Amino acid sequence: VYSYMQISNKLVAHHLPGWLPLVNPMTDIVLCFQRGIYGDVFGGNAKAAANSLRPGSAALKSAQLLPTAGQWWYLWHVLVVFGLALGLLVLAIRVFGRLEGNFAEEL
Repeated sequence: VYSYMQISNKLVAHHLPGWLPLVNPMTDIVLCFQRGIYGDVFGGNAKAAANSLRPGSAALKSAQLLPTAGQWWYLWHVLVVFGLALGLLVLAIRVFGRLEGNFAEEL
């Protein structure tokens, strides 16, 4: 519902790190989908906003929807999420394999 930069700017305003939403692995996946759908990091008419506003002003930052990072940044973050998910899957399979004999008795 909220753009990444809106949340990040609010966190920075409260003296918290702006990367804090990236702790949630779904944030990276949603950002990749948004970047693929929108294709741009600015919402609305960014050129008109840039011409009428000074760089660094609050109104210009509010037009920014996604992090101004290249495609490799998005790819790296999705690969990290994929790697963590794969590691957790392997761990879950091992734990289930170890406890499988007692599974029916525990239920």
